[in-house]
Amino acid sequence: MIQIGRLELDLQARELRLGGLPARIGSRAFDILEILIRANGALVSKEEIFRTVWPDTIVEENNLQVHMSALRKTLGDDRDLIITVPGRGYRFVGLDIPGGVLVNTVRAEDDADAPGTRARHNLPLHSSTLFGRQRTIEEASGLLAHAPVVTLAGAGGIGKTRLGIEVARRQLSRFPDGVWLVELASVTDPHLVPQAIAEACGLKFLSGPSTPERIADALNGLHVLLLLDNCEHLIDTVAYAVETLIQRNSRLRALVTSREPLRIAGEQQYLVAPLEVPPPGAEVGAVPGYAAVQLFLSRARAIEPRLTTEAKTVECIGEICRRLDGIPLPIELAASRAATLGIGSLLHRLDDRLNLLTGGHRTALPRHQTLRATFDWSYAMLEPNCQAVFRRLAVFTGSFTLDAACAVARGHGADAACTTDHISELVEKSLLTRGADSALTRFRLLESTRSYAFDKLDHEGERHCTSAAHAAYLLGRLETMQAARAPARSGSNGALPDELDDVRAALDWAFSGHGDLDLGIALSALAVPMMLDLGLLEECRERTSRALSAWEASAQTRAPPLHEASLRTLEAICARFPQDSSYPDVCVAHELMDTLTPSASPANTGKLILFGRH
Repeated sequence: MIQIGRLELDLQARELRLGGLPARIGSRAFDILEILIRANGALVSKEEIFRTVWPDTIVEENNLQVHMSALRKTLGDDRDLIITVPGRGYRFVGLDIPGGVLVNTVRAEDDADAPGTRARHNLPLHSSTLFGRQRTIEEASGLLAHAPVVTLAGAGGIGKTRLGIEVARRQLSRFPDGVWLVELASVTDPHLVPQAIAEACGLKFLSGPSTPERIADALNGLHVLLLLDNCEHLIDTVAYAVETLIQRNSRLRALVTSREPLRIAGEQQYLVAPLEVPPPGAEVGAVPGYAAVQLFLSRARAIEPRLTTEAKTVECIGEICRRLDGIPLPIELAASRAATLGIGSLLHRLDDRLNLLTGGHRTALPRHQTLRATFDWSYAMLEPNCQAVFRRLAVFTGSFTLDAACAVARGHGADAACTTDHISELVEKSLLTRGADSALTRFRLLESTRSYAFDKLDHEGERHCTSAAHAAYLLGRLETMQAARAPARSGSNGALPDELDDVRAALDWAFSGHGDLDLGIALSALAVPMMLDLGLLEECRERTSRALSAWEASAQTRAPPLHEASLRTLEAICARFPQDSSYPDVCVAHELMDTLTPSASPANTGKLILFGRH
């Protein structure tokens, strides 16, 4: 409905009212009036009117003059709203009337998902195939039936926009007054958010700014669904706008896509998960059935239709999708590279994924054209202290606890509470994942996210100090467990096996050219018994040998003598068992180690050294 002073124009019903009373108007005159109003005060040439009102028909200019005269006669006292620009065309000048608002009433064609209905929307007509998202679509659609706001949240490139469009498309029959996509990716000024919402809904306020309150009043009573896409960089403004809209219109629903939730009353958050990937060792015949692999094959074959699916190729594709964590955007970027590099070469180059995965669609958002740009977008929205915590978390190779993150990632002078706040923010912004499968919450960075964080850590020159803090934390953990007489047996304590990869990474760093030998020797003396208990006899041999070599080669080492005694004992125990020893044999070795645990007693230390020499 268009309202301008006493003039009311219903474009859908093609009806004109003046002062609330219906006015008779011819079809051509109505078309001309609609064209002039939609021009929003701009000049409309005679040629444009002829092309629109009389397409493919040659008419005389006086024909237009006749219809214009009839239109002005119908408007009566409002005839001066239309002015003639001699020799050029016509303008409608009533668009500055206070309180005037234009409401879009143009309807789209019948939607395929809602036969028999006339749905109004501005959703894209064509989109790519969605793989593995049917359950997600159904669950998100179900939430919209009960919650006024549903936010599809998730990491960059996980497919929130595509998913949101599909969910919105399924709602066309439920929202007869319109399903409107509000694209906010290119909006940089928060003050323009209400204007973007108004334009998407077809609202044009004839005076004064667009505000959430005015939009809510214009949509009052209408059954409308708004899809607000890419909101994370405008999160505060969008949150206020959406909350205002839903509070003033109980029939309005909002579907939001963002890397973090709005955190408003009535919001239901839905975390968009990665696509399912084949587990390590999956049967080759089952690999193509996983959604991530299906997406890869679809995109790769769009570039190279001759792509084969022999066993080795399928196995490599499964590994690529697994290493890319099932995130659609990097999988699509990788698939585009497969045509030129080959599947095997692509897999081998994934360690350099930030430079490798480029070349997205030309029409895509800039931040979706390369993997690095996707992370740059999220990183830039973090304040400096939160950026520092994020990049320092890169030293954790697997999952980690909140205490571990606070010990390693907090900056100089920062307290644990501040670091905890930053951890929460990173989870909210989908840069950090939180596990929910145990009583003790553990966090982790996805592999691609960790690669980016490591890149930033190197760029800031913080890798050495952060790696040292990481190794020192793990050494303290092992010392605490030893003091509490809680050896890391897989059957009795599951904490240290979860951190085994971190211990390995810390040992590798400590004995590297830029590491800390003292930390490495001390950590080896406490970590190798853990590895022995887990049956990793060959790794025990290698780790013990490297630590003792470092001890002997470093004349200035400050590692305690008890660490050397432990390592000598471990070396001797490992030497007593062949490489193919069974796990029960290793358990015996660990029991032997328990009986010879060093203490502060010089006699015990000497006993250990003598044992190591036998």
